[in-house]
Amino acid sequence: MEATKQIPWRKPILVLGTIVGILLATCLGLEIAYAADFDSTRRSAYLHVSSIIWNALSEVFHFFQPFVQVALVLLFLGWALHRFYPKFDVQQLEWQKLNVDKLVIVLIIGGFVVLSIRGGLDSLTYSKDLAMVALGFYFGGLRRPQ
Repeated sequence: MEATKQIPWRKPILVLGTIVGILLATCLGLEIAYAADFDSTRRSAYLHVSSIIWNALSEVFHFFQPFVQVALVLLFLGWALHRFYPKFDVQQLEWQKLNVDKLVIVLIIGGFVVLSIRGGLDSLTYSKDLAMVALGFYFGGLRRPQ
């Protein structure tokens, strides 16, 4: 019998999903209570608590949004690798020979590309400077004197 593959992030994702579901159900209940109740003081309390929960959920969403985006990109890359290169095995890669310089350059340029696509001129200016300095050091390091 083959052992089932354990997903390491399954429990935290389930717990977070359960908490978000409970908070959404609470907000929905507060909105229904707001619509059904005729007492103005309780109605304002319902709206206040509901807005606090919505603001908290919004902050949680904005915090986890980059992680979810990276996870989706990695899932897509994994799917594409297995779809188009079925013999490709990540476990057999030689991680000891990974060049950190190239990885840092790819991450910096990738971040610059993402910022340029999403917008935001303030962050784009600083990331452009960082990308240019990193590229200069990388290509400057390729021509070492003999």
